[in-house]
Amino acid sequence: MFFVEEQYLNTQIQIDQSISTHTANHHQPITRIECLESERLDFLPHYFGDACVAFENRLYAFAQFLLPEYTGGYWSFHHLSNKGCLSALERDEDSTLLLVSPNGFNARMDAVAASIVVNLMTMSDLSFALQHQPSLCAQVSRLFHALRDYALEHPKVNDILAAID
Repeated sequence: MFFVEEQYLNTQIQIDQSISTHTANHHQPITRIECLESERLDFLPHYFGDACVAFENRLYAFAQFLLPEYTGGYWSFHHLSNKGCLSALERDEDSTLLLVSPNGFNARMDAVAASIVVNLMTMSDLSFALQHQPSLCAQVSRLFHALRDYALEHPKVNDILAAID
């Protein structure tokens, strides 16, 4: 562990050096398990605490911004084995979505890959909005890195990374 001085609040927050679980020695794949229907109401508060509504609103806004074909839909919630999470837009398994990133990247992606991009951009944006709330900011940052580690194992990893670069 080490400490970083948070400029805006002149306080010290503790940062876990092992924020990324993806290493060269990482042999066990990160798995995702869909949240039970009975747990859906508690899913976002469990992961995002007081920022759960802000995350959800940003998620839908980023989906609309990044996915020109997005007109709403059902989002399934998934727990990741590395303590991360994913909200995934439900689509037919063989369907694709056009993803247009502000960095110039655009490609068709399956719903899970597109959802990973939308979630990563949402978490990044939210972490900046929470910079004055160090514990929530650290939590969202940890979730970002856990999801990014999961993305590193996805078959479309190159497209995902190109979209968020």
